[in-house]
Amino acid sequence: MTKSKRQTEELVATASGIFLQRSGMPSRRVARPIRIRATVAVQGMVNRFIAVDFRDYDGQPVSLKLPRADFLTFHKFRHALEDAGYEFPADNDLSKRLHKLLVSLPPAERWEIVNQVGWHGDHFVRSNTSVRGEGRILRFESDKLEYYTRYERRGTLPDWQKHVAEHAVCSSRLLFAISLAFAAPLIRFSDVESGGFHLYGPSTKGKTTCLIAAMSVVGPSVRSELKN
Repeated sequence: MTKSKRQTEELVATASGIFLQRSGMPSRRVARPIRIRATVAVQGMVNRFIAVDFRDYDGQPVSLKLPRADFLTFHKFRHALEDAGYEFPADNDLSKRLHKLLVSLPPAERWEIVNQVGWHGDHFVRSNTSVRGEGRILRFESDKLEYYTRYERRGTLPDWQKHVAEHAVCSSRLLFAISLAFAAPLIRFSDVESGGFHLYGPSTKGKTTCLIAAMSVVGPSVRSELKN
């Protein structure tokens, strides 16, 4: 019995692209690399999403989150990815088989998108750092750019110790301001109620300097970015 065309060829997803393999013939790449990155849950929502990574027609990396129902539906999946710059094979049947292959692939990760930075259970989530725990990855995502520019890692710990913390040794107020920045995420482990402190005094006495030093604990400390 002669094998059918479908029995003698298959699509294979690799880091270099989607390849068509036929018996007795060299593999042929039919589409750019594409990866099913993660299943995604969002705090406060019952909907689930699928994170898909690929390179667009210019070779630029793209990360797209699709509602799971759209991911499973070929025409919605294709429409969303083509809008984002992905090039499907010209053969529509081959495109459908590509979709079927991707649906069958297990996602590499499981994400939970949290609605705020800070503590979530026993894990502390920051705006620029994902946290792995209990078989999932906790991530914070926001459309507000300030969450990523104000809370950013720069330099090294030794640099911070030398250029910031070392100067606090000679100033109780500077030491107090820096300590407050470290104490804020730890207050949940104490019986102390939350609150704030008001620094006041004449101009050029160090109030702004204290704020800048405290800001350096969580991100770039720039005078122009202090809130009025």
